[in-house]
Amino acid sequence: MSDWSGTGTPVSGGSGESTLSIAYGDLLSEVGHFLGYGRDATAWTQDQTDDADAAVQSGVRQFYFPPPIAAGQTPHTWSFMRPVTTLEITADDYEYDLPDAFGAILEPMTFEPDNAWEAIRIVGEAQIRSLRQTGSTATTRPKYAAIRPKAFTGAAGQRFEIIFHPTPDATYTLTYAYTALVNQLTAQYPYPLGGMAHGETILESCLAIAEERMNDGERGLHHTKFLERLAASVVRDAEAMRQEFFGYNGDASGEDTSFRPFRAARVTVGGQYYQ
Repeated sequence: MSDWSGTGTPVSGGSGESTLSIAYGDLLSEVGHFLGYGRDATAWTQDQTDDADAAVQSGVRQFYFPPPIAAGQTPHTWSFMRPVTTLEITADDYEYDLPDAFGAILEPMTFEPDNAWEAIRIVGEAQIRSLRQTGSTATTRPKYAAIRPKAFTGAAGQRFEIIFHPTPDATYTLTYAYTALVNQLTAQYPYPLGGMAHGETILESCLAIAEERMNDGERGLHHTKFLERLAASVVRDAEAMRQEFFGYNGDASGEDTSFRPFRAARVTVGGQYYQ
């Protein structure tokens, strides 16, 4: 399992941090300079500080969840925002809360090592409700799971839960990857995810937001530069995620056909997961 705190707070790496890494103070200074406040944040008014900080936080959000590079394309999911974690499920309980930082599940869930069981497929929540409605409530090893939002009041951010079918008949430890929701940058936790390699993309994202807000919603040069840098960052990230194994071309006969036949073949192309 990867070393992921669950808080969304990136760790600087201490003295080993690259001297070319971009940090919150750098982003704040560059945005402030662009807005005409100068680079010394200690000389700004509170309103100027708030303006620059708001542009930085929005710019980082835009980088973490970027727009499609071209019309019709799927937005990229960064490899560094795909933590892998575990969930322990127990007998007779088919509903479980997901982490507060959960954004979306990325792949089927797998069982403990050395088990030759098929991975748990992610299906629509209504499909599991339909199976339970028809009386299919026997307890055994789960084969399907669905994500659904929990009741939302506005007192906290949206949370999610996962439901399984069939209901577990024993304790199982499941492993899965998900898109993480991370916290804002601060002086205490200054480093954005992605590291030095994506620093210029993050900076241009922040400047693009500042430029758009300064010009009453009109996009300009920095938005164009952000898209150029984003394309380069996506290529770099896709290289990091490139897989040589393209799955097993097997025969799915004899498998459960409650839904469409399950195929073991799975593939990641350009950082995007397919089944």
